[in-house]
Amino acid sequence: MLERKTEAGSIPETLPDGVYFNLPAEDYHRDPALGSGDISLLLKHPGDYWWASWMNPQQPPAEPTAPQQWGSAFHALIVEGEEAFDARYYRGPSQDDYPGVLVLADDLRKWLKLHGYAVSGNKSTLENRVLSADPVAPVWSEIERKAEVLAEGRTILDPRVFDKIVLASAYVTKHPKLARAFTNGYPEVSVFWTLGETYVESFGNWPVRCKARIDYLKFRGLVDLKSIRMRQKMKEFDVAINDAISWYGYDVQAAHYCQAREQIPEFIRTFKTFGEVESSWLKRYLELSAEPFIFSWVFYQADGAPLARRIDYNPKADYHFHAVADIERALERYRRYLSVFGVSQWVDVTEPRTLTSEDLRTRLAAIV
Repeated sequence: MLERKTEAGSIPETLPDGVYFNLPAEDYHRDPALGSGDISLLLKHPGDYWWASWMNPQQPPAEPTAPQQWGSAFHALIVEGEEAFDARYYRGPSQDDYPGVLVLADDLRKWLKLHGYAVSGNKSTLENRVLSADPVAPVWSEIERKAEVLAEGRTILDPRVFDKIVLASAYVTKHPKLARAFTNGYPEVSVFWTLGETYVESFGNWPVRCKARIDYLKFRGLVDLKSIRMRQKMKEFDVAINDAISWYGYDVQAAHYCQAREQIPEFIRTFKTFGEVESSWLKRYLELSAEPFIFSWVFYQADGAPLARRIDYNPKADYHFHAVADIERALERYRRYLSVFGVSQWVDVTEPRTLTSEDLRTRLAAIV
């Protein structure tokens, strides 16, 4: 465990190198090892990595957006299965299911007036008066409160969102080319590894560590679930997928995951596996580890028709070696900036430059 103190506070505790099954997501994200998202930020600019990292003492925790919540729920259902989904999410109530539902203060006043009760007071007073008169009256706030009790700590999803997720999942699980993508393996497999003897000497021999959280690990494959939102974008599905891979650097993430997979056989041989996993599965994995494997994305369209498509990534293709080179470039930036700045603010040290016509080639070409 790292216990070094810095001006930004204590360095988060690290997990031992190895492969983890059923590791809670918060434990994975808490470890300061470099994940694929960190690699992408380092390629964008080291300052962006620092800003979003544990080194920034002012960085507030990010609240999940509605699309992120949708993606997380869909991911849980497809990758982890119905049991995990049901343990984490609850279908909330719908106002459409309650005829005459009392939502607004005016609704409450109309109900009270109709039944001969006083209509004075704030909304809370009105709600209490309605429920005192009729404990089963469709008061929306009371319906929501009961739903929270029944959810027992689970995330409550809007019923329209919940139903769409369940319907959309069938487009993956019933797809003849995708039905077996998330079978015969383990979901959410986390890998942590140290890059050999790579250290940042000027920062107290700081080890350079990486991590990856594989959506689904199979004997001879890695599967990663991705969503695409194409609202108001008139693109063919395959074109949108190619654009997403290029724009979001999913190829770099795939290369990073392939590097994580390379670590797993040795971790199995040296008994560095953690969590609940069948020993027979590990034995079979080890037997097949030297054979060719496939990294596959399963892309699904998160708005509009819930289309799904499998795209295979070839770890022997030219684009893989370009992605590996990008990873090395990101790690070099990490080492260099940590060596210079430590955990203090990583500022831009790029030399000033003069704008050229080539910098504006896209707009100038359009003008011509």
